[in-house]
Amino acid sequence: MLKFYKYCYRLSILKIVIFGILLSITLNLLLSIVVNCFFPEEVEITNKRFENDSILFLIFAAVLIGPLIETYLMQYLPLKIGHRFFKKWKYHYGTIILLSSFVFAISHPSQVSYFIAMFFFGLILSFICFLLMRRKKYPVEYTALIHAGYNGWIVLAVYLEY
Repeated sequence: MLKFYKYCYRLSILKIVIFGILLSITLNLLLSIVVNCFFPEEVEITNKRFENDSILFLIFAAVLIGPLIETYLMQYLPLKIGHRFFKKWKYHYGTIILLSSFVFAISHPSQVSYFIAMFFFGLILSFICFLLMRRKKYPVEYTALIHAGYNGWIVLAVYLEY
C-alpha cells in the first residue's frame, strides 16, 4: 500500500483527477454488471428514483453542488478533524479514510448493492483527498471535480436510458 501511495503522490494533479474519474467509472461499470446479474430488481428501483427529476435539476444538484458539499463534509472534514485528534496513532489516516467512506455510503441510502458501490467510491475519494491534503494542492476542489465527473457520468447514463 505504501508503494501505491508513493506512486500516486508523484503523479501530476491532472493525472490524479483523470485516474480518479476513470477508476470510479470502471468500478461503477463492474459493480453494475454484478448487480444486473445477481440483483436485477434493484436496478429497476434505482432507475425509478430519477425518472421524475428534470435533467437540469440533476446536473445542478448531482454535478455542481452535491460534490462540493459532500467532499467538504465527508472527505475533507473527517480527515482534518481526525488528524487533529488521532495524530499520535500510527494508522489514523487509514482508519479515518475507512470511516469517512462508511459515512459517505450511509449518506446515499438505497439498496445494499448501492451502499457497497458508494463505500468503494468513498474510498477512492477519501484517498485522493488525503493525497491532495498531504501535497497541499486544493484537496476539496480537485476531489469534488472527480466526484462531479463521476456524477456527470451517472446523470448521462440515466438520461440516455430514458
